[in-house]
Amino acid sequence: MTPEDAIQSVLTWSAANGSALFAIFPKSLGSQSCQIRGGGPYPGIVVPGTCRTEVEATGSNYVVRFVEIWDASRFHYADDPGTGELQHTWAFAVTVSGTVVVQPDTGNFPPQWVM
Repeated sequence: MTPEDAIQSVLTWSAANGSALFAIFPKSLGSQSCQIRGGGPYPGIVVPGTCRTEVEATGSNYVVRFVEIWDASRFHYADDPGTGELQHTWAFAVTVSGTVVVQPDTGNFPPQWVM
């Protein structure tokens, strides 16, 4: 398995579980500008940001991380600072056989979680 295979395993697993959350992230290692969409009154919020896909080798397995970064002045939750950059990371362990195991996510409250 390669890092790219690990990314594809997570994207396939995510789509099979009915989630389009990671569609805004690069499909391979790297960063790109993105529009982070959240809830709220129609049409919902849209926060410009940077979306990054990372992979870390851990023995024969991998950890895939989807990291989004945005300007706090555009969106911040009550407990988060209102200035500077905020970020949120979703992580997944991927075994050499392609099994995906959700890891704890970390960071600031993401725009996607706005109801």
